[in-house]
Amino acid sequence: MSTMLIVVGFLVVIFWGLLRLREIRESAVQDIEEPDKIALMLGLFYTISAACLKFYRDRGSYPESVLGGPEGLIELGYLKGTTMADLTPAVKLFSIVISDKGGVGVCLAHTTAQMANEIVGRAKESNSLEKFVDYQSGEFVKLEIPVSTLTANLTIPLPIVPIGTAIAGSDRIEEGLVSKEAAAAAKG
Repeated sequence: MSTMLIVVGFLVVIFWGLLRLREIRESAVQDIEEPDKIALMLGLFYTISAACLKFYRDRGSYPESVLGGPEGLIELGYLKGTTMADLTPAVKLFSIVISDKGGVGVCLAHTTAQMANEIVGRAKESNSLEKFVDYQSGEFVKLEIPVSTLTANLTIPLPIVPIGTAIAGSDRIEEGLVSKEAAAAAKG
């Protein structure tokens, strides 16, 4: 009988230990935060901008779209194999915008004020060189921080000519040039 009590006691301790381990494992899973949306969106801005620059260097102009049509970045494989683009379908939310004054940018249209402020804030925290503007009525305008409107067309303007791009009849460009309009809108 005493042997039976020892075995039962031993089994109770083992089951208690297994239940406790299960609780610990489940609480650790709950502590994992959902993906950081702001970091993901900022990463997509940079990934798509880099793909646009590569497209320009390969073809001599910027793409007309991120997705859709025969000249889209995704269709031509410029975002294939990029971790940020492969992680999320949010890449479909981005577009290429063309200013009436000749500038081109990567845009996340209708960004809520809260998200726009968080994205710009995160870019500043990481000492990013990117300056965001608002794309309104075909033009880049200065983005007022903090964004107080309900939404903004959060945009990173791209250089008119990317760094290192050869231009017919000239040497290689040493510095990327941004349109005067985009540069004026980004100051601040």
